Amino acid sequence: MSISTTALSSNGQINIPIEILNELHWEAGHQLSIETTEAGVLLKSIPKKKKLRLEDLRGFLKYDGPPVSNIDYFYVR
Repeated sequence: MSISTTALSSNGQINIPIEILNELHWEAGHQLSIETTEAGVLLKSIPKKKKLRLEDLRGFLKYDGPPVSNIDYFYVR
């Protein structure tokens, strides 16, 4: 963990020092949430949403019956 000092610009912006950006692996456009606390301000990283792949859904739906082939499933109905 690092500690650094920065100043508020006339536009109400702050610059996060490069050492901290590198330590946290933040790049331009990284989403942050900002909260006010009794001690001041708290910045939190908003995690990137992981894209789901088809492989990630394998086994998502459970079936307790006997095995059914694709042909039986689509053509027997």
